[in-house]
Amino acid sequence: MILNSIFGNSVKILQTCLNGYKARNRAISSNIANAEVKNYRKISVGFENNLKKAINEKSSDITQTNPAHLSKNSEINEEMISVEKSKFSNVGEHKISLDEEMVNLVNNQINYQTSAKVLNKMFGILRTAIKGR
Repeated sequence: MILNSIFGNSVKILQTCLNGYKARNRAISSNIANAEVKNYRKISVGFENNLKKAINEKSSDITQTNPAHLSKNSEINEEMISVEKSKFSNVGEHKISLDEEMVNLVNNQINYQTSAKVLNKMFGILRTAIKGR
């Protein structure tokens, strides 16, 4: 892919981040919408740790000791995004906190917008280079 030769792995990393933030936004929205529903289980989305591992593995001499671990030549892909439901239902002590979910929503939105701006900037640089201005 020509983008990899120009920007390295950055476009794929940002694409994975945007998809992860989008999935997390859906999960948080669902948690907020169902905060009062009995037996609803909180949904969470994680991907940052797997993404960091994949990025670090490519730049280090780590030996894979377990087949369940990410391989040294791990690809950055959508499989890094994991969606999990809480073990606890929305009853008793494990109720969903709307304040906490709203803070999570704002943080997620800021991260999404930052990633989108960086990606847009990269394509702007490419566009400028193509036009020659």
